[in-house]
Amino acid sequence: MRSFLRSALTRTSIVAITVMGCTTVGCGDDSSGTAEEDTGFFEETGGDTELPDTTTPDTEVAETSDDTGTVEDSTITEGGDDGGGEAGDGAVTETSADADDAAEAAAETGDTGPSTETGAETGGDTGATTETGGDAADEAGDAPGDAAAEAEAPACTEGTLCSDSSICKSGACSPCTTDTECSTASSGTLCIGGKCLVAACKPGTTPSGCATTGALCCAKAPTFGTCIAPVTGKTLCCADADCAGAPGGLTKCDTTTNTCTCPDPTPGTWYVGPTGNDTSGNGSAACPLKTITKAIEKSVGATPTTIVLQKAATGITTYGTGCTGGGTCDTTPILVPSTVTGGLTIKGAGAAADVVVTGGGNNVFGVSVAGVGFESMTIRPTKTGTANTGGHGIVFDYATAGTERTTKDVIISGTLATGAIAGTGSAIIVKGAAAPTIGTGVQLTGGFHGVLVEGTGFATLTGGAAAAQTIVSNFGGACIYVHGTSTTTEPLLKTSSDGTTNDVVIRDCGSAGAVVIDTAFAGVGSSISRALITRTTGAATYPGLHLLNKSTVTVANSTITGLLGIGIFAEGTSKLTSTGGLVVTSNVGGGIVLGATGTASGAPAADIAGASIRSNTGDGILCNVVGGTLKLRNSTLLSNTGNGLRLGGNCAANLGSSSEFGGNTFNTATQQNLESGICSNAGGTLIAPSKWKCASPPTTGCVSGLPENTTPSGLFRCNTGKDVTVGSGTTWDPAGTHQCCNSVP
Repeated sequence: MRSFLRSALTRTSIVAITVMGCTTVGCGDDSSGTAEEDTGFFEETGGDTELPDTTTPDTEVAETSDDTGTVEDSTITEGGDDGGGEAGDGAVTETSADADDAAEAAAETGDTGPSTETGAETGGDTGATTETGGDAADEAGDAPGDAAAEAEAPACTEGTLCSDSSICKSGACSPCTTDTECSTASSGTLCIGGKCLVAACKPGTTPSGCATTGALCCAKAPTFGTCIAPVTGKTLCCADADCAGAPGGLTKCDTTTNTCTCPDPTPGTWYVGPTGNDTSGNGSAACPLKTITKAIEKSVGATPTTIVLQKAATGITTYGTGCTGGGTCDTTPILVPSTVTGGLTIKGAGAAADVVVTGGGNNVFGVSVAGVGFESMTIRPTKTGTANTGGHGIVFDYATAGTERTTKDVIISGTLATGAIAGTGSAIIVKGAAAPTIGTGVQLTGGFHGVLVEGTGFATLTGGAAAAQTIVSNFGGACIYVHGTSTTTEPLLKTSSDGTTNDVVIRDCGSAGAVVIDTAFAGVGSSISRALITRTTGAATYPGLHLLNKSTVTVANSTITGLLGIGIFAEGTSKLTSTGGLVVTSNVGGGIVLGATGTASGAPAADIAGASIRSNTGDGILCNVVGGTLKLRNSTLLSNTGNGLRLGGNCAANLGSSSEFGGNTFNTATQQNLESGICSNAGGTLIAPSKWKCASPPTTGCVSGLPENTTPSGLFRCNTGKDVTVGSGTTWDPAGTHQCCNSVP
């Protein structure tokens, strides 16, 4: 007989069976048994053998039996009613071998049914007890119970969906293989990846099952296959990979509309294009904005930013007034506010001539914060007016200084203006604390001023070789005008080159001058280096460098040539310093003029070293102002149509001393000034001249070791063909060679 005993019986009655001399479960006539503690399995073979107590897990059983049918010192706790049983962790099915046993068990449990139990309880995982022996009736009664316990129920119902969306086949859940078996089991499902899923089509298959031509099947909640209808002008997609190669560079899939759309913008870069849109565009290269103004709005903050102005496939692309593509155009001036604090570069996508930003009735750009630069574009103001009342190209104006970006490869093109002729204003204005760098490849042309520096502004012009030269030309006022009225601060100009040639080219300017510096405060002063100031066209008689008021400037490694006016003209109490490499040549108005008239309180000063002043019409240097001073060292003044140096108006000239040799050359045999080498006809004086030497014979030149001559002193006048003229008509030219230098050691 087999029986199963639950680990925790829930029957409310407790059966106490005492069998003399038996301590095992199910003891009967002539039975004996063993108990297995780990599994609760027990087998009884009959007899009266007494076995030790054995307790199955979670079940307390202690039963002994003999022929008298009495049970002692044993308890069985059962759950259930009238001999019924429950599946559990140690179920027991008990069958009495004798009528007395059954009667006694019934009496003790309170059952009213038959006195014999026939295996009504079945075991669970453990605790099964197998009992062998007893009557044949017992064995026969146990057989039906054994078969029922051993039978297994099917895992699923054939042809239905399992919980994991597979399908029941042959009593087991298995992957589907056809759409038919899925739709039969559950309407509206298809076999996708071995599972029956709700779907109208099958993604990634051909055909997908979509009825509409051109439709795309995507796994789209709540279904696993939804047909996306074609959209005119759009590329359908389920994921970004479907947009590879999509027209217009739309490389991102919008999973809401399932169409290819704009990719995310590149961090720190905004694109503006003629086909862009400020509403639907996101500023990426594929979906640009329409206006520069909108891109600037997106640049607010501390992130360094670049705005790229795209060009059309053909022709010139215009932004601002009359923009290419029509629609919404920028209103000028286009303003960069002070909230753009991370630095900003606005650049064209092609060459400077390919992208044009045009101003209407105002300036083109207004910059109110440090750190803004422009690249690769043409800026074209169009508003006209006389003098400087027309529209300007770029106005840099802000109160707080900061790290600046460079403007390079930019053309600013306006219309020539004068005081009487209407044209555009200044190409670039620098004021306040602004200090932009106008870098290589910048060309400023047409208007009243090229660069206007005011207040405490500081403009730096940096040229590059060949095509990278910075060129300022064709202005009716000054090509560069530095103007300051403050008595405590000054605006400044600096020119330089990234190479070793004169690559800042300033030419064809108005009557005010090529470079005009007019400040009311004598501070550190401006610096001009690697500049070429010249004329290629026009009849204006402007000076190359014009110093006014209290201006201070240092010039080095620069050339001023070919002007109809004076090379350098210093007035007021200005100060000119040359540290070497200055060439002033072939200017019709003369080389350098230190004041035409003036008083002692208003005399300019010059400290010139290492200069070459030659072939000018008139004097090489004219110092012609009361109180003016000139210090000249290691310079050559040759082949001028007037004098090499002419002193007038009581100008005092320091040409060297015994402690600091002058090293200047005023005449050579082949490069004579047409009048005197040195002359004074209006009270000019030489300060402590010494050690003059003139060549004899001429071929030896001005070198040391030649005989010294008497130092000239007092007033002297200019006589044609003389090295030095002294007094009234007295000449000092002992060798007659016109080859003379001074202060050579």
